[in-house]
Amino acid sequence: MKKKATIITVVVVVVLAVGGWLFYRNQQTIPEQFANKNLTTYDPHQTDSVMENHLGMLVNIALGKNSGQIDASSPVFKTDASGTYKYIKPNTAAAKAIYKVYGHNSYDPKDYNNKINSEKLGRVRVTMEGKNSWTLHSKKLTLKFHKTSDGHWATSDGTIWFVSKRDRKLK
Repeated sequence: MKKKATIITVVVVVVLAVGGWLFYRNQQTIPEQFANKNLTTYDPHQTDSVMENHLGMLVNIALGKNSGQIDASSPVFKTDASGTYKYIKPNTAAAKAIYKVYGHNSYDPKDYNNKINSEKLGRVRVTMEGKNSWTLHSKKLTLKFHKTSDGHWATSDGTIWFVSKRDRKLK
């Protein structure tokens, strides 16, 4: 009788553990307005003198229902007469957070020479802070966004991010 009770207890614990894991894995941590969407910056090579991409490269954040991936490409190699990258703000919190995902502390275009530099963000959580502000959290990246007057989203450094529908699922 004792052996039977032990077996039943083990089976119940295993079923509860698997059920809890499945619930956690499938739980949606990103609101519907951002789930299965892309957040994309302007291409830094195509912006004008009022540059809205201060990161120095094209950045795309693909969001699932509870996970994310960040891709960076097309780094800007042009410098002004003083040797600095004009319009790039590499010392802002948003820029440093994105560079850190790729293992760098500052902007150097040679670090992003690959066609696409892609990093998985793992489990992502979005915290809404009213209608006009939200924060994206993951183990690798934390970015705070606010709504601009034209309805798009921007990070604290002034980089504009566009929300668009994603055409493929995250792996």
